[in-house]
Amino acid sequence: MGKRGKKMTIKELIEKLKLYPDNLPVVASGYENGYNPIVNVKEITLYKRCCHSWYEGMYDDDPEQKADPKIDALYFVTGKTELPKQA
Repeated sequence: MGKRGKKMTIKELIEKLKLYPDNLPVVASGYENGYNPIVNVKEITLYKRCCHSWYEGMYDDDPEQKADPKIDALYFVTGKTELPKQA
């Protein structure tokens, strides 16, 4: 686990990923619980929020939220959760 507040870099992520099998699925936390697969990554521009609740993210993609200079970051895009088919 990363340290709270420490921002992981691509270099650090690559070093950690080298420790795992190539075919191991990659997932992220679901909206409220569970996990969803990572299906893509993309570079995005973010702004640090000056005021946010504990349950909201530290960054926003809305330039009106900026309190600090913008940062570029790698965003892990998750797949949609498949709902069970109704009988």
